[in-house]
Amino acid sequence: MKKQLPYGISIVLFLTFCVVLSAQNPYSIDDRENVLSKKERQLLENMIDYELTFFNKLSPSEKMTSSDVKMTIFQNYSAYILYQKQVMGAILYRSLAFYSPENKEVVVCKKKEDDHFMEACYHELSHFFMHSRIASPPSWIDEGLATYFGNCKVSSKEVKPQQNEYFTGRLKTMIEMKDINLQDFITWKTAKFNQASSTQDGYGYAIAHCMISYLSQKNENLTINIIQAIMQNKSSEEAFDTCYTGGFSQFEKDFIACYSK
Repeated sequence: MKKQLPYGISIVLFLTFCVVLSAQNPYSIDDRENVLSKKERQLLENMIDYELTFFNKLSPSEKMTSSDVKMTIFQNYSAYILYQKQVMGAILYRSLAFYSPENKEVVVCKKKEDDHFMEACYHELSHFFMHSRIASPPSWIDEGLATYFGNCKVSSKEVKPQQNEYFTGRLKTMIEMKDINLQDFITWKTAKFNQASSTQDGYGYAIAHCMISYLSQKNENLTINIIQAIMQNKSSEEAFDTCYTGGFSQFEKDFIACYSK
């Protein structure tokens, strides 16, 4: 007759097994169609860790972990669209990735020969982390960070931020044509940001990406300090006045001068 372990010991062993299993797989990535290659999964996990390090600096006493990230990946486009309609209540045509604030979930579709799949993953992960800290962040910093992280070069050994050449060139053109008003831009809501970006060749994304890149290159803590000020209910301009030497007006002069070269 086979002996059974006492009930209490069985529960302890089961819980121990769950803890070990969780420790071995601390990333909540739902790859239901086995889309990710081994290399892609490794790069994605590296980027999750990289973004976690950044965003955890915003609230050191309330740190997030990799297991807090909820991410679902599709390869079947029809299934992706159906899921998108289910969680968003609408279909975002031409979009292969989105972040659902309601579900607190990143959803990405990987179609064959999609060179921007990993970039989309990194981009939407930034929205997940940002909205975990601020329910309605200013568009310039939300999209600026997302494009900044989305443009990173990720390897098995490191994550290296890169300047987006298209956005840089786009910004230089705006400056030459005097088609930029930063004081107004940092007040834009999502609808205006998206409209300007879709009708004017990525207008908002170009400015926002370059603003984050400039701040990060000048002082890696500047962006953190500005977001923390916004978390304390300061406007974007007030946050610059608090965190940037010389205030927003000086930032605007420095930023324009930097990209006018």
